[in-house]
Amino acid sequence: MNVSPLTPSRPASVRPSVRRVLPLVLVCLAAVPPLHAQEVGEGSGPGAASAAAAGPVTDFAAVQRSKVYRATRVSDRIVIDGIPDEPLWAGAEVGTDFYQTDPQSGAPATEHTEFRVVYDESQIYVAVTAHQRDPVIITELKREFAATDGDLIVIFFDTFDDDRNGFAFGTNPGSAMRDQQIAAGVADDNWDGIYEVATEVHDWGWTAEFAIPFKTLRFDDSENVQRWGFNIQRIMRRRNEWVQWSPAPRPFRIFEASIAGTLEGIEDVRQGRNLNVKPFIVGNIDAGGATTAGQEPAAIGVDVKVGVTSRLTLDLTVNTDFSQVEADEQQVNLTRFGLFFPEKREFFLENLGLFDVCGNVGGDGGRGGGGGRCGAERDIVPFFSRRIGLSDEGQPLSMRGGARLTGQIGGLNVGLMGLNVGGGPDRPDNNWMVGRARRDVLSSSQVGAFLFHRQATVASDWNRTTGVDGNFNFFQQRLNLSGVVMNAETAAIDGMSLATSLQVNYRDGILNATSGFVSIADDFRNDFGFTPRIGIWKYYNTVGITPRFSGIVFEDNLRLILRRTFDTSKRLVTRFDALGNTVTFRDGDSFTMYRNIMFERLAEPFQIQGQTLAPGDYHFNDWNLRFNSSGARRINASAGYRFGGFFDGYKKEISAGLGGRLNSHFQVSVNWGRNIVDLAGGSFTTDLVSVHADAAFSSKMFLQGLVQYNTTRETISTNVRYRFIHHPLSDLFLVYNEIRPMEGDDETLRLVSLKLTHLINF
Repeated sequence: MNVSPLTPSRPASVRPSVRRVLPLVLVCLAAVPPLHAQEVGEGSGPGAASAAAAGPVTDFAAVQRSKVYRATRVSDRIVIDGIPDEPLWAGAEVGTDFYQTDPQSGAPATEHTEFRVVYDESQIYVAVTAHQRDPVIITELKREFAATDGDLIVIFFDTFDDDRNGFAFGTNPGSAMRDQQIAAGVADDNWDGIYEVATEVHDWGWTAEFAIPFKTLRFDDSENVQRWGFNIQRIMRRRNEWVQWSPAPRPFRIFEASIAGTLEGIEDVRQGRNLNVKPFIVGNIDAGGATTAGQEPAAIGVDVKVGVTSRLTLDLTVNTDFSQVEADEQQVNLTRFGLFFPEKREFFLENLGLFDVCGNVGGDGGRGGGGGRCGAERDIVPFFSRRIGLSDEGQPLSMRGGARLTGQIGGLNVGLMGLNVGGGPDRPDNNWMVGRARRDVLSSSQVGAFLFHRQATVASDWNRTTGVDGNFNFFQQRLNLSGVVMNAETAAIDGMSLATSLQVNYRDGILNATSGFVSIADDFRNDFGFTPRIGIWKYYNTVGITPRFSGIVFEDNLRLILRRTFDTSKRLVTRFDALGNTVTFRDGDSFTMYRNIMFERLAEPFQIQGQTLAPGDYHFNDWNLRFNSSGARRINASAGYRFGGFFDGYKKEISAGLGGRLNSHFQVSVNWGRNIVDLAGGSFTTDLVSVHADAAFSSKMFLQGLVQYNTTRETISTNVRYRFIHHPLSDLFLVYNEIRPMEGDDETLRLVSLKLTHLINF
């Protein structure tokens, strides 16, 4: 198997004097010629002929309309072994002519790619042949691997041909699996579907075969003749080239259903009953000196998924358990506000993009679980699923059961969720109810409404939030207007308590500009969301330009950030201005430098690591430098240095990381961060060290370890997680958790959990 890492190249040296860095970068950029069409190199095979025959795209819409492929029906099943040599493939139409989305949008691909699509009564099959003169790159074998660190093939289906939604199935040359469900252009990385994939590496490239059951997809099987949106993306990581069958200009990617081509020829197929039952059994052994909250010695439960209609899915869960979930990566908090931790629990992650209110407003698409944000810095996250079933300390609470209904009803995208969460000795039980509706309008826009309600067993303990939102796209989605208005109610609030966010964003191949406003009332309280700071009016503006080049430098990203935060009396309380630049090199390395100018007004004393900052006005500024090497390297590294003023003193923030990949089966990384703070009243130092280790014995068996040393918590925590996929979407988990105090008389907490699940698919 011809597999090797990306060949390292030595980054340009950086002088220690900050004043000399920026002129050096600017001079280098000025010397680099503009990007031109890449020439096709010498080489055997069809690569040179294919690239030479096609010309650069000038009318993307016209090329997209011409991309029509007709699938062929076959009578026998195809063996998925990664080698498309069965006679059944020979009769299929050959699809080819791929175009770049990066580095030069619309230019012909520099390597030849072809595909074939066939189907039988129960599955659709896709075979891809990827010619490549460079050795392929495989970085991981685990499911949901890091997609852009190595070579990749992704198959996309818009099964309702509505230019908004779809399914994506990906793999790398090591047969690893990665799948997503797409809603309004936002990919849900946490959706898992049943499918088969196998690959084979050759001396001239690699091949892949996919088999996707029709019951994994959602489509209108009342129509005998199907017409789907269809696209294929390929990443050639060594040359930093992204190509698609149906092309699109920057910055669009394959998850934008509106840019897909067309798949025809699928007739007389059915989804089946769409009923999945997944029972599970859990055993916990408490090996420490204290009982871990929310963990019973043994439990059984079941998750059920029912396809109510082709567009509507009902999920039921009884005695829900999340003992297999990975541990949170710890953070050091030197601010006055709470920290955001991503959601990792499977029940909440699936279809979470439908419940996110600001997924498109903040630009992160809801990734990370309830991550849709309004504002520049998650000023409002209307729905944050970690608030359900977890204590304020992040400990699990008992979830007796719940139901979730997601999909489309009468032209509405709907999400309904209800859960019963047990309390404990010092907290009441709670019923959590979530309602979300969104309608598609115009060609690629949405309007919506939502209702969140929590009711405790104590009658006076309740919280209700209602709101409306909109997301409007114009000029082929280059201009985006987004906003939300929401009102929170509790028994203690008399009248309205509003939060509002409005944002305008323009993006094209070079320019990205954002302007927005956030307003949050003094008494605003949304128990379903994440709102780190209330009682504010905030204005923010960001302008960035990202030209591309053809030399050593691949892309330059120059950004200006201006943010102003006022209290409800219109007094300035926070100002943040920044000018920075990120240079990304052709090999994937990057260097970032920012100059930050800040102002903070403290209305009351601020306690930080045993030190007290008095009320008053504080002006300070700092520099932030960071280097990251490409994640595709066998050995990769990162380093950061942020230094300058901090309130009435000085702060140095140092970070360093080193990662190594023995091969696609074993990876390890070490990350260290230190804060050295000197204030007028005293000084302190914090350290956070984390060690990650991942072993993939195959594409179905994994061992992961995470050890964290945190001086602010004064603990060493360990999480070791073994996973064996013994059947599609069926797992055996063995998890060990330990929290060890670094000093004092507190006891070490240890918990061993065994969880077995088995999916029964009808």
